Amino acid sequence: MQWFPAKHLTPTRYLAVVNVFTSGLGFVQGLIVLRSLGPELVGVIAVIGGINATVLNFLDVRLTDLAGKLYYETDGRDENAQRGHRASVLLLCVGGNALISLFLAAGGWMLCVLLVHKFADGAVEWWWLMVQPLVLGLNNIGNTVSFLQRFSERFYLFGTARLLIQIISIGVFITTFLLVKGINGYYLAALVGGTLSLSCSGLVTVYVWAQKDRLPIFSTAYGTAVASYRRHLKFLFFGNLLGYTKLLHRAADTLVVGWFTDDRTTGLYKFARSLTDSLYILFDAMNQVYQPKFLSFIARAQTLEYRNLASRILATCALFTASVVLTEMFLLRSFLEFVFGARYHGSETAIILMTVPFFFVAGVSTWMWPLFIHSGRLGRFTAAAALAALVQCGSTIVLLVFVEKVPAMAGIGYLLYYLALYPIGYFMVSRRFPEHVPQLSR
Repeated sequence: MQWFPAKHLTPTRYLAVVNVFTSGLGFVQGLIVLRSLGPELVGVIAVIGGINATVLNFLDVRLTDLAGKLYYETDGRDENAQRGHRASVLLLCVGGNALISLFLAAGGWMLCVLLVHKFADGAVEWWWLMVQPLVLGLNNIGNTVSFLQRFSERFYLFGTARLLIQIISIGVFITTFLLVKGINGYYLAALVGGTLSLSCSGLVTVYVWAQKDRLPIFSTAYGTAVASYRRHLKFLFFGNLLGYTKLLHRAADTLVVGWFTDDRTTGLYKFARSLTDSLYILFDAMNQVYQPKFLSFIARAQTLEYRNLASRILATCALFTASVVLTEMFLLRSFLEFVFGARYHGSETAIILMTVPFFFVAGVSTWMWPLFIHSGRLGRFTAAAALAALVQCGSTIVLLVFVEKVPAMAGIGYLLYYLALYPIGYFMVSRRFPEHVPQLSR
């Protein structure tokens, strides 16, 4: 059966349309929350979320990335053995990240109890500290399932299912939040919406894997996949260390702002992060299609195809990012005043600064990361990421303490992470995979 969009849209464009539409609903959801709560309460939520994100990044071992590598390692297996191998790779990945989510639920709650009042000035209810790690754990499992869907390459089916699930989940979230209101409504809505989204997405994924892809997910033997994962323990080790750098980059950054400033400044910084993060729905659509394609190019030694596609992505994302930044410079303040009044005044510069990294994530990481996955050598990249995270953290502290306690200072530190990491990453892959890498001089 051919899904209706296939006649009109490529998988990339279809997923982009789906993600843009659902992100538009999510953007409306975010605006309702931000407008209702204000920067001070958003700052409290950001601190609680930052503590739990720190725990999750500490536990992360990049299991999904390794699963992508192992999924394509099927040489020497007949068709049935290949299906069994792939089924076990996928299920072990889901099970591993579900176990991580359980540890997160316990560890996140305990760490919040100990630390939340050191970073947040406002009052905090005990049950918020329990719900936040549960929601983050549900999202972690849901993100794992969503990530693994791309290897089925049934982009139209999964895209349509995701569209329907997101519409329902966001509708439930907004309804719950408007009925209960305040932070209580936010956390209740997040828990209900997250549970519903994971349940529906899981059912669709199981159906596709079992019925469409004919993977023996209910009767598979795990021996070959377990052995494959064990052979790549070094990858998991450095993947875990890489999670620590992400901890500093996208979790502890909020806590640093919370430590050196007040709840309002923290809320403004979180607001800027929330708006600029909405751009990454485009990256998600690209990555779902292009990561399997790049890994397939590597497996087939199609270096010219790899380089040409990487060059197109690099140029397109550079043009798109520049266009968004220019638009923000002229229209952002008017847009924020129209939607929020003066409540989030002071976040404009941080938003513009934090838009620039989209070029590095979408334009560079999309084609660079598959090369690191294929090589399995994450040690040097992890060291570079750690250096970049220290640059971000150190510069943010210096700027907040000695220059000015405003969100723009943290935005500068956030941008410096990418300016430090990606030139180093480009140098690494250009030395090891020169035939795959776009040449900047051309």
